Amino acid sequence: KDLVLWASTKYDPGTRDFTGKFAQALAEHGDEAMSNVEYIENTYPDNPFDPDQGITTWDDEHPAPNPLAIYSPYWHPKDGITRHPVLIMEDMENGYRPYVDFVIPRCVELVRAFREKDWPIIWTNWIRVPHDKAYGAIDRFYGPQGIKTQENPCYVYGPRPTETVAELSPQNNDEFSRTIKSLHLSKFADFDEKGNSILYPRLKSWGSY
Repeated sequence: KDLVLWASTKYDPGTRDFTGKFAQALAEHGDEAMSNVEYIENTYPDNPFDPDQGITTWDDEHPAPNPLAIYSPYWHPKDGITRHPVLIMEDMENGYRPYVDFVIPRCVELVRAFREKDWPIIWTNWIRVPHDKAYGAIDRFYGPQGIKTQENPCYVYGPRPTETVAELSPQNNDEFSRTIKSLHLSKFADFDEKGNSILYPRLKSWGSY
């Protein structure tokens, strides 16, 4: 009897070949060496926590890999595949203003460009605040301290912390209806009270999945 648990692709948006061409690409190019990889020598640095310097061998009988591989995207924006852009404006909210203020002017330009082209924008804001009782692994990782000092990064603080900063806020009902108050780092993990995915159906309706 097979007791192994297999993940299913049935409801997984990450396993959708929206181009319909990848199986053919595998058949045509599967025997070729990769053109989008760079191999570099692993110099085994003294500092094992600096990924720019390589990977340290901890045990001489189990050496770290050498060379190391750096990958770049295989696809290209001009590859002939029709794409439907969607801008996901993530966590640009009042509670994070001290950390995101420096990029707000560039984000304003980006939002303006998407509006001019009538391309969809999704706003998604982190809504974790102390005492919301939505406690999980992230809370246990950061711990229960740092609430009064507002240094615990699991939560947002201050006036209206989960609202989008004014410069980037939705401007009408249609835009507000595309705002997700999120509980997860992965936006595909956010579900409504009926167990339905919030983000994926919207991306699918726009042809952007």
